[in-house]
Amino acid sequence: MPLTPPSAAPTEKQQIRRAVLAFLADRQALQFTRNDILGRLVDARKFDFTPTPESIDEALVFIEGQGWAKRTPSASGPAIFFQATSAGVLAIEQDKL
Repeated sequence: MPLTPPSAAPTEKQQIRRAVLAFLADRQALQFTRNDILGRLVDARKFDFTPTPESIDEALVFIEGQGWAKRTPSASGPAIFFQATSAGVLAIEQDKL
């Protein structure tokens, strides 16, 4: 039976959600794939742990569910792009996450 990696701890999940939303809100006019977001956050050394692609996916699902980001499928391939909404920018500015 294959083992599935454990989900991030609750405090790590919160850190990832906040970092992902802040990243998108700081670049509101642009769209990014999950891998773009993960790579840029890791490169910026935003965490004292290593987030997984799955943890970024979980954060994006949560953020999108709150109406703080929107997803847009690529017109030319399988990529999915994410972009902060105005509500997402306000959530970061008002420290709602």
